[in-house]
Amino acid sequence: SASFRRRTSANGPMPERLLRSRFVGDPIPAARARQSGAALHVLAGPAGAGKSTFAALHWPPGEILSSDTLREMVSGSPGDQSANRSAFAALHVILEGRLSRDGLETVVDSTAVEGWARRELLSAAVKAKREAILYVFALPVARCVERAQARPSPRRVPADVVQLQSRQLAEGLSDIFRERWRRVLATLDGATFREVRIE
Repeated sequence: SASFRRRTSANGPMPERLLRSRFVGDPIPAARARQSGAALHVLAGPAGAGKSTFAALHWPPGEILSSDTLREMVSGSPGDQSANRSAFAALHVILEGRLSRDGLETVVDSTAVEGWARRELLSAAVKAKREAILYVFALPVARCVERAQARPSPRRVPADVVQLQSRQLAEGLSDIFRERWRRVLATLDGATFREVRIE
């Protein structure tokens, strides 16, 4: 919205105020933020926000569908953005297969900062009659850029790309509140999560 876009800085949008206005319950340490159950778990946030670290902390590798890993499988490089179409086509094939099997948890570790990308994942969960849980990583843009630039060269993400992803996430927050997630949890610092009130 126009009012939200006005709350920006030189480093990009600041979603903290909007998220904080919808926080409910007590803070949850990141080590205990994983929600249980055979659900679809989607991690949303820019490169460098800590999504892959969080996924590795809570789920075994066989349950994580990572866009970086699939890009590497397709092109030989996890950071090759030109491989996105093939990588995400493979991700959705694997996702559909996992959701069709009872009792399997599945984690999607991609940016999921754009509404159409989240809607595709939600649609797959709804079709399979599975709950879908969203984890929003809304860390400061400068921190994400620093982390993304510190990665080894094959996984390094340019600063302007990280800034764009942060802006896309921030501008889509109002949509997230209306999407059909079973639960939404968000972190502003990577250390604690809060449940977010959804409509």
